[in-house]
Amino acid sequence: MKKLTFLFVLGLSVVATKAQTSSGSFSYFLKDGSPAPNEKSASYLMNVTKVDDTTWLKKYYNIYGPMIYQETYSDESLNIKHGKFIWYNEAGYIDSAGNYLSNNRHSEWVYKKDTSVLLVRKYDNGNLICTFDPKTKKIILGNNKEASPAELKNIDTTTTIFTTVQAEAEATGGKKGWQNYLVKNIVTPKRLQKIVVKQKKGIYYATVIVGFIIDKNGNVGQFYMDKSYEWSADMEAIRVIKDGGIWKPAMQNGQIVDCYERQQITYAIEVRGIF
Repeated sequence: MKKLTFLFVLGLSVVATKAQTSSGSFSYFLKDGSPAPNEKSASYLMNVTKVDDTTWLKKYYNIYGPMIYQETYSDESLNIKHGKFIWYNEAGYIDSAGNYLSNNRHSEWVYKKDTSVLLVRKYDNGNLICTFDPKTKKIILGNNKEASPAELKNIDTTTTIFTTVQAEAEATGGKKGWQNYLVKNIVTPKRLQKIVVKQKKGIYYATVIVGFIIDKNGNVGQFYMDKSYEWSADMEAIRVIKDGGIWKPAMQNGQIVDCYERQQITYAIEVRGIF
């Protein structure tokens, strides 16, 4: 998995002419978790969007800061956990992440500190199969016993989504074409501008990292924040990547494969004065 980097500069003495559209429903909450009457008085915001007929995405944010958690459900009433769940630390990096299958933990759950992986647990429909410690390289079975060489052979460690491939996925037009596309199409959200304009004069940097999957057909999807900054900055970064068209898929051992990508975008905002 490679991380692409992009720096976008905007002078705040000029208002962006494009408006970022929002989607889904929004709710606002006070510090104690009770409903807030409006955004101005709120400490947190919650956004719920319908991805498709079987997927609803719930995101919970600090009102003017990074995401706190993301949850995925298969029903509109948000009762059936089904899909990716992610929790973030105060700096906006992933603290832990994993998947649910009909309310049961399933597949890999990763526990991190910033960008370092501390622990990996593997589940099968709610049953803990094993725990992997990257430091010691030991695999502990669900019964808290270290796996023997014979037992290791029975543990499925394969994946259909690659993080490292022999031939990386490539956007239409290559790296230069992708950068040109970002330059022409990314928009600094007005909400982010209003937050930044309160800062002292100078350059203010807001960095997000978007994780996503490029499938065997070159389609881009399954977006998540690898590094969250603030709701509108996160959503604009996802939007511009999502609208970037079909990619040339990755190759591994001569075969087309699904793969993970990470795109870093830094809004470098020059604060020259108040609008």
